[in-house]
Amino acid sequence: MKKIFQLCAVLAVMFAVTGCYNDFDAPKPAKVYTDEDFAGMKHISIADVKQMFLDEHKSLGGTGSNSSWGDTKYVQIGQSPDGLDYYIKGKVQSSDEEGNVYKSLYLVDDSGAIEVKLTTGLYFTYPMGRFDKATGTIPSNWVYVKVSGLYIGNYRMMLSLGEGPTDSYNKVGEHKFYANSNIEDPTEIRKRVFLGEETQLELGKEILEVTEANCDDFFGQNGQQYFGRLVILRGVTCRYGTVGSNIYPAWMYTDIRPVMNKVWYRWAFSNDGTNLYGSVLFTYDSTLPSTTNKKGVYTVRTSGYSRFAQYPVVRDGAKGDIMAIFGIYSKDWTYNYGAYQCTVNYFDDIMFDKDAFLTEAEVEHLFRIINMLKERGCGIIYISHKMDEILRISDEVTIMRDGQWVATRHAKDLTMEEIIKLMVGRELTNRFPPKDNKPGEVILEVEHLAGKYTRLKDASFQLRKGEVLGIAGLDGSGRTEVLENLFGAMTKESGTIRLHGKEIKNKTPREAIKNGFALLTEERRATGIFGIRDIKENTVISNLKSYLAGGFCLSEKKMKEDTDWAIQAMHIKTPSQSTQIRSLSGGNQQKVASD
Repeated sequence: MKKIFQLCAVLAVMFAVTGCYNDFDAPKPAKVYTDEDFAGMKHISIADVKQMFLDEHKSLGGTGSNSSWGDTKYVQIGQSPDGLDYYIKGKVQSSDEEGNVYKSLYLVDDSGAIEVKLTTGLYFTYPMGRFDKATGTIPSNWVYVKVSGLYIGNYRMMLSLGEGPTDSYNKVGEHKFYANSNIEDPTEIRKRVFLGEETQLELGKEILEVTEANCDDFFGQNGQQYFGRLVILRGVTCRYGTVGSNIYPAWMYTDIRPVMNKVWYRWAFSNDGTNLYGSVLFTYDSTLPSTTNKKGVYTVRTSGYSRFAQYPVVRDGAKGDIMAIFGIYSKDWTYNYGAYQCTVNYFDDIMFDKDAFLTEAEVEHLFRIINMLKERGCGIIYISHKMDEILRISDEVTIMRDGQWVATRHAKDLTMEEIIKLMVGRELTNRFPPKDNKPGEVILEVEHLAGKYTRLKDASFQLRKGEVLGIAGLDGSGRTEVLENLFGAMTKESGTIRLHGKEIKNKTPREAIKNGFALLTEERRATGIFGIRDIKENTVISNLKSYLAGGFCLSEKKMKEDTDWAIQAMHIKTPSQSTQIRSLSGGNQQKVASD
């Protein structure tokens, strides 16, 4: 009898696991949450969440400098007086699709807005569309967050929600303290953050307008209620120059001391794994201000992770509108170097006339300045991935590969082909071989494809056997959205996809993978890898089914063997397969993602 009971128990477990496995293979549509799902909890407004911090610490000033626990303050959210967990409900007003908003989800309700510190790739799960100037609206979604147990933390006078406080040493050995931390575990995110019904953000309601006439309302302690809100700065003017010790426009490198701040006429800097912040100054003042901690003065800070990192900025004196998440970066209300810092979601949210942006010809002026400084006897180190720039302005060229010095040569003695040979360590011949293949029958046909939350409309094309089809366009043109809708990573509004003449849906990435599709994402660090996981996990994650042993356990031996094979076959430069992928160079990260 005991053996029969044990056998039944084993069979029950097998059926349960098989059921879970079938769900993994063909998942149900994602649940859309409503207020009813939180009937046993207590709703709290975003303003009331922020007030919990102010009730405890009285002010945002002097509580978020992160130099010690003495000036790094936080409050853990408990339960309501009647013993219920709290939740907030807000509309999505941020998108990390273009990489400038990083690991953050900004939500807004009728009372205010707040940052929820999560992970990357949020625009897939919590979508927000683009601004429609004609209607003054943005497609969005409601999101519910269970906040009891989370920490309200202050960093540079901006409040956010996250997991517990933490401390660490930065790259220059400074001990830093953080009032809360990112919720990066997907399981924990699913327990706390829930996607609700579709909605929209409206100009004059969730989207606020800042003008020269009302900018005083957004300044100082009176304006802290607007921190984290999506605003449109109407009619601001770009200003070039030095304010205090900061240069505008410029890129900033914070991993050395003193912090390096250099003139840079593009929105940010991203090159060979180095991502630096760009900062551009806008103001209602008629001249360059003497401080950034002043009403009507705003900095737009962009990340090297942004897709538009190397795009030219607007010229000095240009006037236009900017849609951005409004915030502050300061130690206290009177700190002279504090700044009202604005973060843009999309490059298109920098709404200036096309002729207000610097052209490549105007950026050429930078090279004339470099030559002028060289003639004055200044030494210049210029780092670039553009070969023509290197040969044009350099006297000597140093090539490095895999973190090691390879060669230093006089620029006049080098050709582009020789530089490439030294960079890759081998001769590159026949770089552009003739195309002699003859494409065969149509294997993929897309008709009238349109995206629900993007500007993608009516895209149609055919792909033939033996053919490489390239889709080109500027950022915002819809080229990325074509592939993400085709792969099921974004919500499709309409259109037909046929594979070998048979219509397929590709509603989710999992369904697309079953149909034989694969996607290498455009922004590798944001959406192509799991940065905090190791090489092995990133190598096998897209095909876990093949590593199942006994039906439901992963074979550690097989995963290690396949990862070793990938490292050798792809020549991945890594100390071991247990190394976190984010510590690799960009090229080696791409090799892992491509495996």
